[in-house]
Amino acid sequence: MKYSVIIPIDLKIRPFNILKKVKNILNKINNDIEVVFGHNDRNSIFDTYLKIIIRRKNNVKLISGNFYTKLVCQSLLRNRAVEQCSCDYIYLMDVDCLFDKELSDNCINEIKNDKSPFVILPCLYLSKKGSRVISKLNREEMFDKYISFKKDLYLHLAIPSANIFMKKKDYIAIGGFDENFTGHGGEDFEFMIKLALFHKNIKPTKDLMLNRFYKAPLLSQGFRKYLALNSLPYFFEKKLVFHIYHSKNKFLKYFRQYHKNSRLLQEKIQIQEELQENSESLLALYENLCQKYGVDIDKYAVLFDSYKPRFLSLDGFLLFLRRL
Repeated sequence: MKYSVIIPIDLKIRPFNILKKVKNILNKINNDIEVVFGHNDRNSIFDTYLKIIIRRKNNVKLISGNFYTKLVCQSLLRNRAVEQCSCDYIYLMDVDCLFDKELSDNCINEIKNDKSPFVILPCLYLSKKGSRVISKLNREEMFDKYISFKKDLYLHLAIPSANIFMKKKDYIAIGGFDENFTGHGGEDFEFMIKLALFHKNIKPTKDLMLNRFYKAPLLSQGFRKYLALNSLPYFFEKKLVFHIYHSKNKFLKYFRQYHKNSRLLQEKIQIQEELQENSESLLALYENLCQKYGVDIDKYAVLFDSYKPRFLSLDGFLLFLRRL
């Protein structure tokens, strides 16, 4: 098989939605690709159904166990899945993302041909409407909608995202995902920073561990900026993943772990080398990429945009009307 797709599954939260997305992934996967689900079995009727639909595919593995009983630990599920995968190359994917075989094959071939040691793609988070529209449009058409500010179709762009293509041996070399992260957030950035430092794709700068959130991708700072330096060129190649909409109850303990995990992230990344001064500019890279690909400097102005209309505002009302 060409490569293994690694997907963590825990059906404690929104089981119907996740099972629907599992079936969609299984329908898109060819027999030349291995899919390995790391599954926390809570012995529910949903877990039983998952086992039934997985049995129908010869190229799919379900690494299932009662690994924990409380908060979701995606790090552990990914680690158990990678331990049992058969391929030398892996794609770390979220169950909420659309599987795009052409895109995935291309990224794996880039690593196989030594063009890059790993690939971290941007991910466009779709709205409810966008998640319906994407079934009718291809990747480039959805990309064009995004850069045209079709705000009713998307929520935001994550650059970088946790859609990672890499060698299995590198996953093992950096110790996989840290299983101390439970609930929402932190583990993906910790892993990406370790991977990029391992390959010397980012430098140990004084501002590397600055954890400041921006919705405008080109205005990011700290590790988000340095990781985006590697991901931004893929945006210009229209290589991005789509995240299908799902509801989010931020009062659940799973989501309330975010700030705790942010603090844990600072503790986990310990750099032994002497820290350097900040020297790389995301804005300069953007300008260089515009020149390289022959596009006007304002063509991707959406990357500077963090605009989100307030619910009770004229702009918000106009956006509502457009969605009707």
